[in-house]
Amino acid sequence: MLDVRPTHWVTPLKEQPLDDLKPVVHVENFADEDCLVTGLVRIYRESTGTLVFDSVLLPTRVSGYQSADIPAESTWSPPAPADHDYFIICETKAIDNLERHCFNSTLGPRFFDIKPGPMGPAPAAHAPTHSRGGMDEIEVEDLATDNTNAGDVLTSVGDGSICFSTPTGGGSGTPSNTVVSETSPGQSPAAGTATTYSRGDHTHGTPAGGSTAGESYTLEMLSVPDSTLFGTGDFPAHPWRIAVIGSGSFRSTPGSAQHPGVSCWASGSGSADGVTLHTNKNALLLDGSETTKLFYAWISGYRAVLRFGFHNSDNATEPTDGAYIELNWDVNGNTIYGRTATGGVQSTTGTTFLIDGTDWRSMEVVVNADASQVDFYIRNEAGATLWHDSLTTNIPKTAGHEVGCTCIMYDTRGSAVDQISIDAIQLNLPRTLTR
Repeated sequence: MLDVRPTHWVTPLKEQPLDDLKPVVHVENFADEDCLVTGLVRIYRESTGTLVFDSVLLPTRVSGYQSADIPAESTWSPPAPADHDYFIICETKAIDNLERHCFNSTLGPRFFDIKPGPMGPAPAAHAPTHSRGGMDEIEVEDLATDNTNAGDVLTSVGDGSICFSTPTGGGSGTPSNTVVSETSPGQSPAAGTATTYSRGDHTHGTPAGGSTAGESYTLEMLSVPDSTLFGTGDFPAHPWRIAVIGSGSFRSTPGSAQHPGVSCWASGSGSADGVTLHTNKNALLLDGSETTKLFYAWISGYRAVLRFGFHNSDNATEPTDGAYIELNWDVNGNTIYGRTATGGVQSTTGTTFLIDGTDWRSMEVVVNADASQVDFYIRNEAGATLWHDSLTTNIPKTAGHEVGCTCIMYDTRGSAVDQISIDAIQLNLPRTLTR
């Protein structure tokens, strides 16, 4: 039984480039008889319901169980600018070569667009966002043009075409929606290569933790003076004061490229003799964002007491107000912990840090922006954090609980022993002062 049908269109594509178009239909012979296939092709414009093209298929012999791509006899030239609401219909007639009976079939309408631009070599090259009625991106890097000048840009003419023209006014071109953050030191300038421009009100931002609360004042002592040069008492670089407790002592020792100003602190013959370095012990009311850092290396921590940070004691007396890091060998052995105190009521961190040799380390006490939390850090010489804990209770931030920035060391054995090397101490106060 003769059974020959058109199954799909070879041409036109669903998105057909704007060019001369000769329809081609694929025909399948599902029976064993050989036959001659003829047919009629029509193209309509949907929006107007008008017939815009018709042609006959070239008569083609198709053997049993074979197929063929059969072209139309005529070629259609779509008008420009292209329309996008066409559909095509095909009617075929297959005639048996021997028995002379025939089989009629119809390929239903295919809707297709006429694309005014190139579509790329394969579907993968199409613009990912186009849809029916849209068009693919056009590469114009090598677009042949006449009389173009440096700085010309592609501009829409308004009729679907584009041309090169000279930008006019400050609003031409395409603005960039991003600005590169440059908040780290040491970055090199770069002119850039992008054709987009940066808006006149753009900003580059500031480093995280910048001085949004006001100016930042850093008070730093890079080395502790030798008592043979300055004696004890006030060091002539306000606001720091260095003093010995009892028979304690301090002296300059050889430093290094990274630690140029080093002094050795030693205990004395009394059970609470040592050294203290501090600002006025009642000069500072914690208000938020204060930080202090100490660079140190242990010589012998055995039986030592060390308190560093914000507190109100410049001798062996326990502070009544403060936020500080403490080592108290007689109480906790060779472990360091954080502590806060207000009016003699204390809080202690839940974790501690074990003294781990004589390498250079830094201690840091950081008060958060509203003085509701104090963070304690121990870091190695490269700046990596070795220990961190925090407290949120008993922080001295009300009047009558003022503190100083203080580092104190003494030994409870009552013997003169080198205890610690001190390189530098820093105090940072983010304050906007009215003076």
